Amino acid sequence: MYSQSMPVGVLVSRHPRTEHAESERLRPLAVVTDMPPLPDWTLLRRDGGVEVFYAGESHLVLYPGEAAHYEDNLALDPPRVWVAIRPDADTIGTIAALSLDPYEGEAMADVESDTVEALPMPQAVRAWLADFIIQYPPNRAFYKRQRDKGGRSRQGIDGDSE
Repeated sequence: MYSQSMPVGVLVSRHPRTEHAESERLRPLAVVTDMPPLPDWTLLRRDGGVEVFYAGESHLVLYPGEAAHYEDNLALDPPRVWVAIRPDADTIGTIAALSLDPYEGEAMADVESDTVEALPMPQAVRAWLADFIIQYPPNRAFYKRQRDKGGRSRQGIDGDSE
């Protein structure tokens, strides 16, 4: 099965610990396609106690078998990118997963340690996804080959009838 991938950058906010939260909270903030090359977890801004980081680059991966799910995503207003961020003892966090499949995105929320957000899809990703769906349409007609009584296909290897 063929797949295609696209690199994207992920922005994450870190919120300070509150009396209701035991630890700091990481939250996916945005997916970007035009980030300059920066080291992972570069602090971009600090506003009060909230910090915004460039978490790093990751890849969105598309599979032809999931094209119907991607089509469902494009029907959303707006289409979404699901991002899961996981706290990490060695760094601030880890980009645990990215998905354009809304059903996979929903399943990502089952991991208790991860924070999952459905973020607006950048226009460049939307165009790439639409092109992919054109290339691998989800509603392919089922074609059943005809067999003779001996179980052999009536169609030759090159498509000509035997």
